[in-house]
Amino acid sequence: MAWRGRTDGVFTPHRADGAIDLSGIVKSLAIAEAGDLLNRIGARDWSLNAGGDILVGGDRAPGLGWSARIVDPLDRGTLLATVPLTLPVRAVATSGSAERGDHIWTTVDGGVSPYRQVTVFARDIVTADVLATAIVAGGQAALDRSTEAFPIDVLAVLRDGSLLATPGLRAASGLRAASGLRAASA
Repeated sequence: MAWRGRTDGVFTPHRADGAIDLSGIVKSLAIAEAGDLLNRIGARDWSLNAGGDILVGGDRAPGLGWSARIVDPLDRGTLLATVPLTLPVRAVATSGSAERGDHIWTTVDGGVSPYRQVTVFARDIVTADVLATAIVAGGQAALDRSTEAFPIDVLAVLRDGSLLATPGLRAASGLRAASGLRAASA
């Protein structure tokens, strides 16, 4: 799988026992295919949301753009950020333990990811989904590699509830350092 190489082995279709498990990518592939279909049939403005992973398309009128709201994994009733999805960024995916518990195999020493939740904004949904999972699985090293190698923005919630965000995301969302925000790799 190409993503294994692109993530230095952090994202893989194989479970620890060697069995193939495509659950980490099948949802985003389905979203991408549905988006391609909507584009092929000429749909103008559309939004797909599957389990919180979002892909949008079309040309929205000024002031009516798409946005994604990111909730706090420690308090599902609290909003962390509202982020506009403007060209070329049309996809957002979140991985972590808030909804399904600790289900991501981690490569981090000690076996526990430093991140409770990672949200990635990208040009396509597969990239967003794979990298969100890879960053949870690979920790700070995967975050650094991903933000260096791909045109993405990231909002990460650490285990203690503090936030890391890339500069582009801080600017787009209005996140401020007063919320415990620290800079992630740019």
